[in-house]
This record gives sequence, C-alpha cells and structure tokens, in this order.
Amino acid sequence: MGACNCAEKNNQNQELEIDPNDSYKQENFQNLSPQSVQVDVVPYSGARLEQTPEYASQSDHSKANMLSPEEASIFGDLENLNEVPENLLSEKVKQLLDAKGSSEPPTSEKGPVKLNDGRIYIGQWNQRGVPHGKGRMIFPDGCVYEGEWEEGRQTGNGHKYWPDGNFYEGAFVNGLMEGNGKLEFEDGNLYEGEFSKDMLNGFGKFLWADKGMVYEGNWFENQKHGRGTCKWSDGRTYEGEYAFDKKEGYGVFSWPNGKKYEGEWKAGKQHGEGTLIKGGRSKKATWENGKVKKKK
Repeated sequence: MGACNCAEKNNQNQELEIDPNDSYKQENFQNLSPQSVQVDVVPYSGARLEQTPEYASQSDHSKANMLSPEEASIFGDLENLNEVPENLLSEKVKQLLDAKGSSEPPTSEKGPVKLNDGRIYIGQWNQRGVPHGKGRMIFPDGCVYEGEWEEGRQTGNGHKYWPDGNFYEGAFVNGLMEGNGKLEFEDGNLYEGEFSKDMLNGFGKFLWADKGMVYEGNWFENQKHGRGTCKWSDGRTYEGEYAFDKKEGYGVFSWPNGKKYEGEWKAGKQHGEGTLIKGGRSKKATWENGKVKKKK
C-alpha cells in the first residue's frame, strides 16, 4: 500500500505536506471486485438463479424433484470424478487449505463432480439436486470456496481462497462477501470488519503491514469514507472525516513532536478554517488547497 510521508515546511505560507500520498494504492482490491470474486453457482454472465413462474407455482412436493431451467443448465448432467485434478490448485491455495481449511472433507452424496460450467463440487446436496449444507467448490481459475450452501448458493459462513494467496473468512450471501469477515492479503495486509457486495463497506480496521499504518473507521466501496482514525508507525495520527479516500471535513492531524493541525480539510489538504499548534503556540488561519491564505 502507499507510503504516507510527513515533511514539515518552515514557511507556513507554502503547502504543508502532511501526507502527500493520502490515498493508499488499490492493488489489493483489483482482484476483489464483484465480477472477479463472483462465486455463486450461476452462469458466468452474472445472471442470478431465478424461480420461473412454472417452478414458483409448484407444490413443495413437486419442487423436491424439479430444477429450474437455470439450475438444470448447471446441475443437470454431472460428471463424476475420482479426484480433483491437481493442476487446478495453486501451491498457495494448497497451503491455505492445509492451514485454514476444514480438518475433515465435507460429506457428499456424490462427488467430486464436475458441473456443466467446469466447476467442481464436493459436498452436501438437497433432494432437488443442488448444493445445500456444507461443501467445497473449485473454480476453473483456481479459486476455492468452502463453507455453507443454501439452495445452490453460497450463503452462510465460509472461506474463500484465491490462487495468489489471498484469503477471506466470514459471512456470505448469495455468493458475495456480506456481513462481518476477515480478509488476509498475501502481502501481509489485513482487513477485519464489515463487507457488502464483495467490498469493504461499513466499519472496519485495515492494517498495511509493510508501512505499519492502521486505519480504523468507516468504509464505502473499498475507500475510507466517513469518520475514522489513521495511525502511522512514526507516531503521526489523523482523526476526523474522510470522503472517498481523502480527508474531507473536520479533522485533527498530530505529529509525534507535539505539532497539531485542527480544522477543515478538502481533498486531503487543509482547506478552510484551521488552527496550527506548535511549541505551545497556536495560530488561526484560513487555508486553501493546503496553504495559508490569510492569517487571523
């Protein structure tokens, strides 16, 4: 993730570089978009399994032995396999499964089986012939989902493994990370908190391992958004408002030497009314784009 450096300026009329790389790099999230982490057992086009009018009108007894057309296209003809092909799983996924996967393989009425779309499933099924209960799904791209299923969808608690070594543990709804969970990145970065639609949404804590930087607060679509606190390994702290990954609104930035700025921010820079406190003295000023516009 991006570095956050602090270079103080002697001339307060020049821009005060508090944190020039205010927004961290998005590299960690490039492979975690709703499209790329889609794990629902539906066609890759992104269409959801829907109940057809014919299916919806059937009695519970009839439903037990009936698949919707979408389900039939996936689960209608299953190819029984003796084992999961070794080349499907990366070494990192194998290591993660050994370290964090279920200690016992899921029980299975049939499996491993290969679905019509190329995915391989091992686990429990319901009477209608769709995954239900606990099971493991292996995707052609090497991703693995292991956890709870409900009527053919990953819903409940589960684990998600990516070929590059990323790992998620937490709640799923209809195949998406939804609710509370923990996301561990291969580079050591860690997020623990709330998710919605496969993204960091809600309250959570993110640790950038390589920088010793920690943010705890509100998130919106993988961006710091709302109130939060950011701490750097050298002792700098910021507590205040964010908007789309930038300091925005009222906030307090403190340095380990006792220096402090209290006031308004815009797009990651001091902007508006603010007070600079240094050496026991305070100066109020109007700031514009990180520079003092007019002293008071």
